[in-house]
Amino acid sequence: MKLISFLVLIFILQFNLLIAQNIENGNKLKKENIFLGGNLGLQFGNVTIIDVSPIVGYKVTEKFSIGIGAKYQYINYRDYNYSFNVYGGSIFGRYNISDYLFAHVEYEVLNMPSIVNMNDIRTNVSSLFVGGGYRQKISKNSSFNIMGLWNLNESLESPYTNPIIRISLDIGL
Repeated sequence: MKLISFLVLIFILQFNLLIAQNIENGNKLKKENIFLGGNLGLQFGNVTIIDVSPIVGYKVTEKFSIGIGAKYQYINYRDYNYSFNVYGGSIFGRYNISDYLFAHVEYEVLNMPSIVNMNDIRTNVSSLFVGGGYRQKISKNSSFNIMGLWNLNESLESPYTNPIIRISLDIGL
């Protein structure tokens, strides 16, 4: 856990240094470097899942971008008459290796019912994802992404099993 906290601190410090460097050099934060996106997931049946995960990012350079995300999930197990809500947030960084390939690192914290205790106690579950993805540009500032990620902090409480596959959309302003 200390390693994860250290990595998050380093990431935040890098973000602050990059922004301070831009402002110090007289560069303003450019609106065209901001992008929005995220995931929307729906599953209906014996298990119903509604997932809304928006993100806001900023292209610090042509190759490097950073961002934050929010997550909300509603999960209902009809056979067990049991439902619950999951919510949390994340910070991420992406490095474009080429026009189509990128590396991705993300730290996420979710608040959810404890899987281990199986009662009404809620717990915070942190995940550190590393991996990469393929980006297909839709327009100059927008793209369709598919990512393969690995949770380095997988535990009994983790809602994820490795590997994690994500499909998302980024829309530039």
